[in-house]
Amino acid sequence: MKYEETINAICNASRLKMIINSHKGDIEQIEAEEVVKLAKGELDELLTAFNEGNWEKAITECGDVMNFIISLGYNAIENYRRRK
Repeated sequence: MKYEETINAICNASRLKMIINSHKGDIEQIEAEEVVKLAKGELDELLTAFNEGNWEKAITECGDVMNFIISLGYNAIENYRRRK
């Protein structure tokens, strides 16, 4: 698969950032609006890393963005499972 290495790298960055930031609490407890706001901030940091040519930082920022997406996805799945 064309993007397999990329997916693996970003997933690894995501896992690392989850571990490093675990002291901040459960990300899925944050309201969706705030998660999107935080994700936008991470996207800004990702763009800055790209503009500066800081590729290692760009990869880790992809992991941060992914973690916010995971949070929203987790809550969507949990809510879907609880529906009546």
